[in-house]
Order: sequence, then structure tokens, then C-alpha cells
Amino acid sequence: MLRGDRVLLRAVERDDLKTLNKLAQENIDLVLMSDGDWEPEPLAAREKWFDKGLEGHEERSWFVIEVDGVIIGSCGLHHSHRRDSSTQFGIAIHHPDYVGKGYGPDAIRVLLRWGFTIQNWR
Repeated sequence: MLRGDRVLLRAVERDDLKTLNKLAQENIDLVLMSDGDWEPEPLAAREKWFDKGLEGHEERSWFVIEVDGVIIGSCGLHHSHRRDSSTQFGIAIHHPDYVGKGYGPDAIRVLLRWGFTIQNWR
């Protein structure tokens, strides 16, 4: 687990997928503010993507963002290529009660500190 000033980042577990999917599907207005790329996604599709990651077909680091035990979103590094020293960063705060209150920047600081200091991305 990674702790920030306000958030806790931990590995996404299978039990978290239902909550993450529900937040993403119910709060489309928040998703559209980010990149406008939204379509309904069944839980089974999210589970299949999760399983693919467990099998090691794609290097990624995916974290749940928690505040006081409440899942508010997720963040991570994905499409990572160590040989090329490249990765992509993503974050989603889907819980409407936690948007615009500084949880996203704290999660980003924690994730990037972990990425650069522990994972040695340069």
C-alpha cells in the first residue's frame, strides 16, 4: 500500500471491480469531463481485462484510490515498456462526493513518487 497525505493507493483486487465498474457507469458526466471516450462496459469485460493483466500479457500497475475506506477511483501506469523507458499514466476519480477536493493531486504525487523512486522510471 502507498499512503499519501489524503489517499491510500493499493493494488486492485477482483472484489474491487464491481465497485469501480459501478462508479464508472453511474457517473458518466465525470468521465465525459476527462476525455469524452465513454461507452457502457459490462462487469465481465472489466474482469476479463483484469485477468489478462494477472496472466502477465501486459505490464501495468493499477491501484485503487481509497479515502477513509471508500473507493473513489483508480490510477496507474500502463502500456509500460522498460526497454524503451516509456509508460503511460492514468487517473480517474469517479465518486462525485470526492471530485475537486484535492484527492486526485495527492494520488498523482503518490503514484509518481512510487514510479520514479521505487520503480526507477526515468
